[in-house]
Amino acid sequence: MQITNRTGDWRRRGVEKRDYETKSRRLFMAMRPSLHDSVKQLAAENGVSVSDTIHQILEDYIAYWRERGESER
Repeated sequence: MQITNRTGDWRRRGVEKRDYETKSRRLFMAMRPSLHDSVKQLAAENGVSVSDTIHQILEDYIAYWRERGESER
């Protein structure tokens, strides 16, 4: 998975986005240490922050399920 510090083509991802949207919402999230280590390693491999990595993973997950839902209709 290639991760960048930009949200990329949000239309392709199926994620609604305003003309200009900043990452201004905060989320406290608990996870297993092994999962955190994996996310941290993935972030380091791509040269981005853990926050950007989680953001990208969530966008991809949402897009995947939206596309899957549309194809089943």
